[in-house]
Amino acid sequence: MKKLVLLTLLSFSSLAISKQEEPPLSPPPQDQSNSIIHDTPAKAAAARKRRGSQKHNEIMIISPEARAKDLLNAFQYLRRVNGAKKVGVRLTDGDVISNIFDMEIMPGGTIILFKIHSMKGESVRVVTIESVDTII
Repeated sequence: MKKLVLLTLLSFSSLAISKQEEPPLSPPPQDQSNSIIHDTPAKAAAARKRRGSQKHNEIMIISPEARAKDLLNAFQYLRRVNGAKKVGVRLTDGDVISNIFDMEIMPGGTIILFKIHSMKGESVRVVTIESVDTII
């Protein structure tokens, strides 16, 4: 009886050892979403959205002076293209500044002065560059 139990235990332990040493049948699946070439912007955006939950968002750091200059250039371009139509700005808090006829950047590059036509005449609105969301 002891020999039978001992042989049974030995066969189970050798079976367990042989199963552990077995190499995997196929390599683990790889994330192929990075290697796919997207032929349309919509497909590329969908792929980025799928991968968004897997990867961290990237952050781009821009100097305040460069951001202010970009905003000023966009403002001047829209004034030139729109002609007599006034340009507006949407802020990150949802507020909209409209009827802007001039924009001036302070020397530090972190504050913008918007000169506005209003019912009371001309007024100035002081805004930090990080609060500007979109020029409209």
